[in-house]
Order: sequence, then C-alpha cells, then structure tokens
Amino acid sequence: MATDRTADWAQVLARVSASPMYRLFNLGVEEIGEGYARLRMPVGERYHQLYAVVHGGIAATLADSCIGVAMLTLVTAAEMAVTVEMKINYLAPLVQGELIGEGRIVHHGRTLSLGEADLRDQDGRLIAKATATYMVLPPAEQAAE
Repeated sequence: MATDRTADWAQVLARVSASPMYRLFNLGVEEIGEGYARLRMPVGERYHQLYAVVHGGIAATLADSCIGVAMLTLVTAAEMAVTVEMKINYLAPLVQGELIGEGRIVHHGRTLSLGEADLRDQDGRLIAKATATYMVLPPAEQAAE
C-alpha cells in the first residue's frame, strides 16, 4: 500500500464535498491519507435527543463517514465501498461543540475491509469508538445492485 495516491485524494475530497449528506450534516474533511481520514462536525441543540445530549445516530453517522472516506483512499474511482456492518460503543455524552472523528482501515482485503473510528470532542475526550466492515463492489456489480 505504499503507492502515491495524492492525486486520487483530491478526487475523493471533491466527491465528499459534493455529497448532499455531507453538506446536510456540515461534515468537513480535515485530513486524509492512505487508509485514514479525519472529519469534523459541529454539533449542538439541533442534534439533541430527549435527554438534551447529541443523539447516538449523529455519532454513528460521523463514524461511518470517517471510515468510509478512509476506504475511498484505497479503492479506485470506479469501485464503490459500501458499509455492510457497523458497531459503535458510546462512552461519554456530548452536548455541544465539535465532534472530531478519525477513521482508519485496519484490514483491506479484495472484497471486505475492516475499519475503526475514534470520535472525540474538541477537548480530546473520547466520546465513542466504532468498527465497521465495508465491501468493495467492482463496476460490474454496481449495475446489478
């Protein structure tokens, strides 16, 4: 995995920036590298659940996005990396501020890959930890879906 994919990463950033979901949640990519992505998301009252803390689904969205962007650095533009399974552990509540996620691919196979994400608040406190399995779909299989 020691190839220089920097030009491809500009394409990854363009694809992410064009995504309606990323714009909806104001997800910003701060850093990407081979099998790695760091994203930031402002959170506050609009994402609160009934106990006045950020809803777990918001954290799960960021975790999946971090790992997903990390996956995009390892596949070609013609391939799709899709989530097939995800698990998240919520470790601390968050009321407002920023949620920062770091996603890493810990195993990248031909078809399945395993990623993990750490979500922290703006002070570095660990809020959640997630793992996810992704499947790489080649162009021929995408048309069949």
